[in-house]
Amino acid sequence: MSRAAREREAGGSDSGVIAQTRRMIEIEIRNLRDSVPGAELRAERSQLLADRDGRRGERLVQVRSRLQRARGDLSQQIAEATRATVAGARAWVDAASRAELGSVPTRLQHEVDHHTRVFDAAMAAAVEVAGTTGCMPSSRIPEGPPRRQRGNEDRVTILVGASAGLGLGRIAVTPLEMIPALEFASIPVTLVLGGAAAWWLARTRGLTADRAYSRSWIVESMSTVRAQWEQRVQSVLLEAEADLGAAIMAESREQVASAQARIVEIDGELRELAAARSGQLASCERDLAVLNAAY
Repeated sequence: MSRAAREREAGGSDSGVIAQTRRMIEIEIRNLRDSVPGAELRAERSQLLADRDGRRGERLVQVRSRLQRARGDLSQQIAEATRATVAGARAWVDAASRAELGSVPTRLQHEVDHHTRVFDAAMAAAVEVAGTTGCMPSSRIPEGPPRRQRGNEDRVTILVGASAGLGLGRIAVTPLEMIPALEFASIPVTLVLGGAAAWWLARTRGLTADRAYSRSWIVESMSTVRAQWEQRVQSVLLEAEADLGAAIMAESREQVASAQARIVEIDGELRELAAARSGQLASCERDLAVLNAAY
C-alpha cells in the first residue's frame, strides 16, 4: 500500500472516531440539559412543605369534633342517670318505713357517687387522658332534708281520727250498753278505741306526708346534682380541649422547626447537584467547541 493510501485510510479512521466522539458529547449535553437532578430530593422537599406543621389544623378539628361528640353523649347520659336515680329513689321511698326514710340522703349520695365515677371514666376515655378529674371534688347532694314541720293538717287529722275512732268505738260497744251492768264499762272502751284509731290515722297520714316530703326533696336534690354533673363535664372538656390544643401546637412547632432544617439541607444538596450539572455541561460544551474548531 502506498503512503498516500495509508494516510487516506488513517484520516478516514480518525474522522470516524471524531464524529462518534462528537455525537456522544452532543447526546451527553442534551441529556444534561433535559434532566433535572435531585428528583427524589425535590419530592421530599414538597412533602415536607405540605406536612411540615404536622397537619395541625386537621388535628385540632378532630379534637374539637371528638370532644363535642363526648359532650353530647355525656349530656344524654346525665339526663338518663338523673331520671333513673329519681325514679329508683322515689320507688324506694314509697315502700320505706318512717325509720328508713332517715337513710334517704345516704342512699341518694351513694347513687350519685356511682354515676359520678361512670361519668369521670367516660370523660377520661373521651379525652384520652387518665385522671382528668382527679383534682375535682365529687358531686354532692344538698344537706339532708330538715325535719318536716307538723302543720294544721296533722292536727286536723288527729281530730278527724279521734272523732272517727269515737264513732267506731260507739258502734263497737253498742252490744255492751244493752247490758245494764256493763253500760259504764263501755265508756273507757270507747275512749281506748277512739284513741287507737286517732293514733293510727295520724301515724298513717304522717308517714304519707313524710314520703311525699322525701320525694319532693329527692327531685330538688337531683336537679342540683344534675347541674353539678353538667358543670363538671363542661369544665373537664374545656380544660382538655385547651390542653390537647396546646400539645398539638407545641408538637407542630417542633415539626415545623425540624422540617425547616431538613428543607435547608435539601436546598444545599440541590444547589450542589445543580452546580455539578452546570460544570459537566460546561465541560462537554468546551470539548465540543474544541472538536468543532479543530475539525
